[in-house]
Amino acid sequence: MTLLSGAVVMLLLVGSLGFVHEVSAWPAMMAAMRGRNGGMDGMDGGVMDTIQHLMQNHDKITRHYAHTSAGITANTTSSDPQVAGWLQQHVTEMKHLVESGGFIRQCDPLFVSVFEHRDEISLEVTNTTHGVSVTEQGTSPCSVALVQAHAKVVSSFVERGSAEARRCNPHQVPDIC
Repeated sequence: MTLLSGAVVMLLLVGSLGFVHEVSAWPAMMAAMRGRNGGMDGMDGGVMDTIQHLMQNHDKITRHYAHTSAGITANTTSSDPQVAGWLQQHVTEMKHLVESGGFIRQCDPLFVSVFEHRDEISLEVTNTTHGVSVTEQGTSPCSVALVQAHAKVVSSFVERGSAEARRCNPHQVPDIC
């Protein structure tokens, strides 16, 4: 079996189908997206491995978030120590990605907009015994709305795992933006 280049797979994802039908195709698809340079959407393969572990173990994760006047607070946990470690690793990796000018999920307008407004968003992360506690805030009405919309999508990933993530839904950018 020949693996497609990351660019070809991304085009397939963005294409008219919008998602892969076979659950068993997820690991092969992730490997293909990594391509020769080891990355997808500006990330290295290790970051994608963490995401894949979390998607495959989404049923072991509990997430609660609440809107604040400036954004959200969220607690994402797992009683499985390995999954809790992946949660901590993932949030740290995503914080670094935002701060370093990287990006993720370029097929989704909401994620594109979040990364375009990265200078208006702050993220405070506290590792807990069972996962992470996050306070994410925006400095403008648009960035606050983006943070809140993003939190809802992240909760969808936790609820549905790979079935949600591989769809690359075009999540709505808030009207205020």
